[in-house]
Amino acid sequence: MNWEKTKLLILWEILVRIGVFPSNVLPAPSTVIATLIDLTRSGELFRHIGVTLYREEALILSDRTIVMRGNPGHIHREFTLDISRPRQRTDISFQLLP
Repeated sequence: MNWEKTKLLILWEILVRIGVFPSNVLPAPSTVIATLIDLTRSGELFRHIGVTLYREEALILSDRTIVMRGNPGHIHREFTLDISRPRQRTDISFQLLP
């Protein structure tokens, strides 16, 4: 890491520690690294990464997708997938999905 990046990280850490940036909006680099280590050790990080990667798989398998917002009990939006089966990732209708 070059000196400029190091200075930026030190400045960021100091500004969060003295309260210039609220830690709930922009956590200090040391907090980010500690959280990353904790999530890795607990296995939770890999679970979250897996959920993100499996979204495409869910679209192939499902007939509808529900988007949740805020409180997990609140349905923000529902999408019905009107794509014939078997679905292929290379199918143009699958490629056009948001």
